[in-house]
Amino acid sequence: MADVFHIRRAMRHLPGVGPSRMDDFLRRGLHDWGELLREYRGLGLPGKHARLVEALEAGEAALTRRDIRHFTENLHRADHWRILADFFDRATFLDIETSGEELRPEITTIVAKHAGRLHIFTAERNLDEFLHLLDDITFWVTFNGASFDVPQLENHFHIPMRDIAHVD
Repeated sequence: MADVFHIRRAMRHLPGVGPSRMDDFLRRGLHDWGELLREYRGLGLPGKHARLVEALEAGEAALTRRDIRHFTENLHRADHWRILADFFDRATFLDIETSGEELRPEITTIVAKHAGRLHIFTAERNLDEFLHLLDDITFWVTFNGASFDVPQLENHFHIPMRDIAHVD
């Protein structure tokens, strides 16, 4: 199992936690979810404290399940690097190239580094074979992929791909 140290130190996504609250936690020696849970669990505090404990427990449960999607959907975007740091072994790095046509660009190349291997799919040769690799992808990393690569792949293959955990 990957070291989950990085994700456990993410706090910006927690209810009621902003910069000053984070500073307060750090001053009090509360650096990760375990320390926060020890401090707040069982106090029976209403409102934001109860929601904080619920969010921490949900994060811990997601770590146990190794549920990357939970973190891509819940962590603050500035903490997404933590997901990659802790789940690097499950990441597929993806990039596409298109014909450049403005109205209806066609995918010409898909490049993916998956499970330590480089896969190259081209329109002239084997573009549809990407679908076989797609079956094994659970977490992908792109550059500007949410606004370009993923929509282009969905248009080309006519299947939804937004259910794959994704860090941009």
